[in-house]
Amino acid sequence: MTAEIHWNDAEGKPVIVEWRTVSVRKEATTDGWQIDWSTKLESRRGDITLNGDRQHAGFQFRAAQPVADSNGGTYLRPKTVPQGEAAIQVGDKGDPPAHINLGWFALSYELSGQRYTVEYFDNPNLPKPALFSERPYGRFGTFFKTTLKADTPLEMQYRVVVARGKPSVDAVQSRYDTFLKSLK
Repeated sequence: MTAEIHWNDAEGKPVIVEWRTVSVRKEATTDGWQIDWSTKLESRRGDITLNGDRQHAGFQFRAAQPVADSNGGTYLRPKTVPQGEAAIQVGDKGDPPAHINLGWFALSYELSGQRYTVEYFDNPNLPKPALFSERPYGRFGTFFKTTLKADTPLEMQYRVVVARGKPSVDAVQSRYDTFLKSLK
């Protein structure tokens, strides 16, 4: 599915035009779902600074309300970053900022007596630093600051895998490696 989205000003005129494509298919190794996101942004007003914070801007996922009520979301991360299931909760301050450029991470939670995991795969070709955000109530996100140039569209690709159960770090890393190969 592809949608054309106009980011309009108060007069209803586009500031940015976005083409967002979402493809969903069965994921071969998890019996879950692979969701590929592809977005293209074009400026209609010259150079535009894209800014925000890691908790609200960029790519965000939030699980169903019962997950928030239980505050029981746990995380898996690449072996190169701090381990442990608790959410790493950081803000945007710090130089360099903490919890950046992970490549991937995954949220695991229980809902209606079933365990689910949502894996997020970042594209290394996107602007950096990519600031990652985790919360125990079942929300995660990643965000980067950049300038959308008047003459150069910004193209972004991400992948999300949603499946039952809780995979190993190595299994998620293997799926991330497959995603990276698909970008070439």
